[in-house]
Amino acid sequence: MELNKKKVMFIGNSFIYYGYCVIEGDQGTPDLGYFHHLARVNGDDVTVYDYVWGGRNLNQLYEKYLPLDNKELFESIDCVFMSEAGENNRDLVGSVKRIMALFPEKTKFVYLCHTYTYQCHHARIMMGMSKLRKMGVTIVNWGGLAYDIWKGRVSVPGGKLSYNKDSFVVNKHDWHHQNMLSGYICSLMAYCAVTGKSAVGQPYGFCNDTSLDARFDAKRYMDSYYVEGTSNLDAVFASEDDMRGLQILVDEYIKKYN
Repeated sequence: MELNKKKVMFIGNSFIYYGYCVIEGDQGTPDLGYFHHLARVNGDDVTVYDYVWGGRNLNQLYEKYLPLDNKELFESIDCVFMSEAGENNRDLVGSVKRIMALFPEKTKFVYLCHTYTYQCHHARIMMGMSKLRKMGVTIVNWGGLAYDIWKGRVSVPGGKLSYNKDSFVVNKHDWHHQNMLSGYICSLMAYCAVTGKSAVGQPYGFCNDTSLDARFDAKRYMDSYYVEGTSNLDAVFASEDDMRGLQILVDEYIKKYN
């Protein structure tokens, strides 16, 4: 779909904002995270509504955080991205259906699967995603991509670097949230899955552009969320070969799950 002049909404929790796909702190308002900047550099003027709250699952978001009485807002949304919290929701389909019912028929729906689903082997979520796909929901399985790389199930085409969990997931304060690199992968896969554009050749310089946001400082991020010397996320961003290889995999995983 064409995103220029469109409105999109992210509904979820810290598994969306930790890697800056959207930025924590702007819940309920237009957001300037990675998804917004990726759309911008592609020439798309997109309004990104950030409805993410840490530690909240989809049912809690529906019941307590979404502005259910604001029908005008919901009617204006062209695409909705949803992500479950770090739990094995036995009725993922039911939770998603309740949210979908708030929006008009024109709205496109996307489910974002994070790495923690794979770390914890949340089988109900995986089965739920299969059912969502049959309902016409687009699946963005960025978590499966990152997990497969660090487990050695797939290699990064043309990549020069080695990868492990710390390449994609933080290890200070917790061991399950995404970092800036996987946040970019999430944003890239979401954008390309919706627009039909190839991920290969897409820009990523904005990810480390502190003139856009001071939080886009990779060194500061690593100091905050990593034991010193344990992640190579900055080296991956600096490697054209590895970033191209990751983009190739993004295209492959969009096709694989849709």
